[in-house]
Amino acid sequence: MKKIFWDLLNSIPDYKEFLTLDEMNESSRKLALKYPDCVTEFELGKSSEGRSIKCLRIGEGSKNSLIFGCPHPNEPIGTMLLEHFTEELAKSEELRKELDYTFYIVKVWDVDGFVRNEGWLKGPYTLYNYSRNFYRPVAYKQVDWTFPVDYKELHFHDTIPETAAMQKLIDAEAEQKSSVQKADAIKTLAEAKASEFAATGIAEAQVMEAKAAATEKQGDADAHIIEAKAEAEAKGIELKGLANAQTELKIGLAKVDVEKNKGFVEAEIIEAKAKSVETKGLAEAKVDSEKYKAEAQGILEKAEAMKKLDGVGKEHEEFKLELEKQKEIDLAQINIQKDIASAQADVLAEALKSANIDIVGGEQEFFDRITGSITKGKTLERTISSSDTLSKVKAQLLDNVEGKTFIDKIKTLIADSNLKSEDIKNVTISALLAKMMASSKDNKQKGLIEHVMYLVKEFGLDNLSTDSLDM
Repeated sequence: MKKIFWDLLNSIPDYKEFLTLDEMNESSRKLALKYPDCVTEFELGKSSEGRSIKCLRIGEGSKNSLIFGCPHPNEPIGTMLLEHFTEELAKSEELRKELDYTFYIVKVWDVDGFVRNEGWLKGPYTLYNYSRNFYRPVAYKQVDWTFPVDYKELHFHDTIPETAAMQKLIDAEAEQKSSVQKADAIKTLAEAKASEFAATGIAEAQVMEAKAAATEKQGDADAHIIEAKAEAEAKGIELKGLANAQTELKIGLAKVDVEKNKGFVEAEIIEAKAKSVETKGLAEAKVDSEKYKAEAQGILEKAEAMKKLDGVGKEHEEFKLELEKQKEIDLAQINIQKDIASAQADVLAEALKSANIDIVGGEQEFFDRITGSITKGKTLERTISSSDTLSKVKAQLLDNVEGKTFIDKIKTLIADSNLKSEDIKNVTISALLAKMMASSKDNKQKGLIEHVMYLVKEFGLDNLSTDSLDM
């Protein structure tokens, strides 16, 4: 075996792991970029799952060679052989010339199945890891088993995409080889025809030489006749040409006049059309202007209306927020009042347990009076709480400030009025307050007395005499 082939075998690396599909495709891409003069990468086709099947074309030999790896995806050793071989072919012109092939190399044919085996390609190389990640399709789906067949009663055409892609490459190679053979046959036939025509030409040349010698003498005589005839014909042609030239000149001048007049007419038509278009354009521009003004005005009015509505909406939102706030306050007050009422009920219940009360008029009447007093008190409390004025009066009269009671504060009002001691003897509280109202000159004090009259009536003190209250 030649040394160049021994060198090729000895240069095989000591691979420690297998390459993945992506790694081999990237290696092929870089090889084509590094050696563009002798390496071409192209897509052979798509797999059943849409993956690209890559093919490398290396060299320009007189014969074609197709090499492929991984028709069975669990057998990746062939891919590593092709990985090394493509590198050596690309970088060694001597090797390519020695082999004299145009190589078509597919490193991985069943790309889908190969990807399913990648779980064990990098190791660990154990039986367990291999069996866990092993994949090989059933026979009728293997790439080298699904070429179309028509033989007697056997017909198979369920070809998968990987097989169809390889078949297309094989057919292209066969067609190229057939074309070369046809070209060689045509070349051989042409050479035979040329030899035949050459032999025939020699004989015809000898005959023509004899004819030429015979014709030479006759030619001398005919030459004088032809010369005279030619002179006559030349003279006739000259005269005819002159006449034709004059005619053509007149026709040309007439055509010029016609085209000139035609041009004037067309120019007038164009000018009229231009004026018409201009008038139409001005009219349309005016219509568009009015239209845009109307639209702008409409937009302006709409903006103003929306601006006003924005204010209304803002006020509405503020009202809703205030209403929600008041609702929460009222609910809180209700819960507070409920808790107070519950506590008061507990206190009253404990008090009534130990109280010695003589019930006059029956138990139902006694209960009605108690609940009526409580209801009246709660009603009065709500009325005072909802009125700023009554709340101020309550603070001035009922709140125990500096040790003064309600009666002490009424006495203070009497002292501030112009009433004499005789005026307050043996009269009811309501009559006393009426006299104070009549005698007061201060509007603020009158308002205070008026609210005191309301409170006195609500407390049930209006018919009590001043003597009973020690006034």
